[in-house]
Amino acid sequence: GARFLAGGVFRLLSDASQLGTPVLLNLLLEYLQQGDALAAPDEEKESEKGTLAYGIGLALLLFTSQLAQSLFDNQYFWRVLRSGIQARAVLCSQVSAKVLRLSHGARATQSTGRLNALIAADAEAIELCIGTLHLVWSALLRICVALFLLYLQLGPSAFSAVAAMVLLIPLQTSLVMRSARAQKRSLQHTDERVRALSEAVGSITTLKCYAWEGPALARVLGCRESELEWLRVRVVLNALNFAMISLNLTMMAASTFTTFTLTGGVLDASKTFTSIALFGNLQGPLFLVPQAVSQLVSARVSVRRLDELLQAEELPTFIDEEERVATWSEGGGERRGYLPPSASGEWESLSEQLPPPAWRW
Repeated sequence: GARFLAGGVFRLLSDASQLGTPVLLNLLLEYLQQGDALAAPDEEKESEKGTLAYGIGLALLLFTSQLAQSLFDNQYFWRVLRSGIQARAVLCSQVSAKVLRLSHGARATQSTGRLNALIAADAEAIELCIGTLHLVWSALLRICVALFLLYLQLGPSAFSAVAAMVLLIPLQTSLVMRSARAQKRSLQHTDERVRALSEAVGSITTLKCYAWEGPALARVLGCRESELEWLRVRVVLNALNFAMISLNLTMMAASTFTTFTLTGGVLDASKTFTSIALFGNLQGPLFLVPQAVSQLVSARVSVRRLDELLQAEELPTFIDEEERVATWSEGGGERRGYLPPSASGEWESLSEQLPPPAWRW
């Protein structure tokens, strides 16, 4: 809602403060390259005082931009993380309420392990996704602005950084998709483990009576081992992705400086340190984009699992007992029908007395 949109505004202000830091740094370094104002002749003291005030002003602006970025970041994360927690609470409440309304046929298709995983894992995936939604457009904006500022500093040599970044995009995309598939398989084994554990606890008397603790424990541990296997695969894929990001940043900086030097450019202090600061600003977006895409894919899987439960058939309930009108969920929609005057008792006995389908609307 409004809190989430306000978080986007603070995200934009934070990006503006962060991208303004290299610009201020460049102006400050250019001022320092002009020479020490204290060594100026006496007849130039008046003009040099203005120059000294200019340098002090740039230093204060540099400090202010860093302070503003920290404040805006805190406001952003406070709002979006709170929105994510509220969304998770709503989803957990809806899942719990839906379980109480499931029909007997729909309840048979939803195991206890799956229902627990929907609350524990899938709701958390959507919470994390909400926290990174603003980071997607923010990262793309920061990449575009940083590359434009690099172009102003180094000229056409900045396009070599774009080439180095584009070369690794297919590999990073492949790693992200494989990580999402590994998470999906891991969630399936999580459902199996929770179901096996719930069945073992529910029939603990029988297990103890026949001394079946060993097979029951072996079943749970087997499901857990399969789950950990896919978790290890996902961790390795994420580690490779992060390594690609670090390699990408190094390749961008090396290719840009090499191209600029070979084309006859001169690297002075202002160009060098400003470009390094801009490459540092690119590190965060290059890290966040694959992570955000991975969380979006994970949230998509979780939304499908939650939608499957929330669209399941429900037990019918009376709307108006005097008019004998009943309503129930069927095929993702709501159906209504009249009950005959002789109908009485619980719904299990009433369901057989419903009028033919032609009576429904």
